[in-house]
Amino acid sequence: MREPLLNLVHALKSFVYADIRLLPRAGPRGATLEVRVEPRKNGRGRCFGCNRLGPTYDHQPERRFDFVPCWGLLVFLLYTPRRVECSRCGIHVEAMPWAMGKSSMTTVYMSFLATWARRLSWTETARVFASTWDNVRRAVEWVVEHGLEHRDKDFNHFWTYVSPTWAGKFLDRWCDMAMRSGIEPMKAKARMLRSHRELILNSFRAKKEYSSGVVEGLDTKVKLVTRKSFGFRKPETIKTALFHALGRLPEPEHAHRFG
Repeated sequence: MREPLLNLVHALKSFVYADIRLLPRAGPRGATLEVRVEPRKNGRGRCFGCNRLGPTYDHQPERRFDFVPCWGLLVFLLYTPRRVECSRCGIHVEAMPWAMGKSSMTTVYMSFLATWARRLSWTETARVFASTWDNVRRAVEWVVEHGLEHRDKDFNHFWTYVSPTWAGKFLDRWCDMAMRSGIEPMKAKARMLRSHRELILNSFRAKKEYSSGVVEGLDTKVKLVTRKSFGFRKPETIKTALFHALGRLPEPEHAHRFG
């Protein structure tokens, strides 16, 4: 696992993989991989607030980020964040493209955990990958939030609905978004869809796919998710788990797919 392989599966624009170390570790896994990340020579950081480039003001202490396990070994990215002197926002920590905000997990690792959380219980996912239940929860929440945001932008998702009620809610939300966009072709499409709303939704009613059989099938899936969800305490978390398991949401883009 050297720099060319890492660049192939997880390239970082404006950054380089500078060093890789195999370190002993107590426990059944026996060792960890630490990968040091550095900015490209003469590269400038981007302000976390507005994404503008700016000169380096100073550096923060080194941070460690959970990365996708490799050959049964835990893998971590090490990076010393710069603070950027932004002309608009002042002095801010730079944006790091592999992580979100103050999270200690890389986004690709969160996608990895969330993928496995569909197959295993959240507790088992945490145990298998030497993580924590709370990390799995945060990973699933991030993936679901991403999917809900991008689902609303993709009208093709409309045709995946079975219930005319939920299809109508999506149609109304999409039309509202299109009218606010200020883009005339999208606004024209929204006006056309609104004018034919009932005719469009009749196609869902005619299919009669929302019969008792479909409801019973959905109920079985919900019960399965609930059984796998041992440890849930809040209704919001259960809602997130159901969206994750049953929502068929768009997923974050990565060079490698885990499905």
